[in-house]
Amino acid sequence: MREQQTEKKHMVPMKKKIRKVRLQLARRGGFGLNEVLGIAAALIIATAIVIPGLKTFAGDVVDDMGSWWSTHTSDIFVTETGT
Repeated sequence: MREQQTEKKHMVPMKKKIRKVRLQLARRGGFGLNEVLGIAAALIIATAIVIPGLKTFAGDVVDDMGSWWSTHTSDIFVTETGT
């Protein structure tokens, strides 16, 4: 019985804090239409401009690593041919 009372006492300040935060967010008008439109615009720009650029960059890196590896393979893995 006492444990339940102490739990309820601890819950009251938490409920007050949650209620206070909700009221503050309601006053600020958080996540309205402007925020949603801003996020949508950022995602559209990212898919149209940034992601294709990263695809090209990644392809260039892979190609350069392939050419680097082929030039250094002969130095790393020395093989002797029979004479």
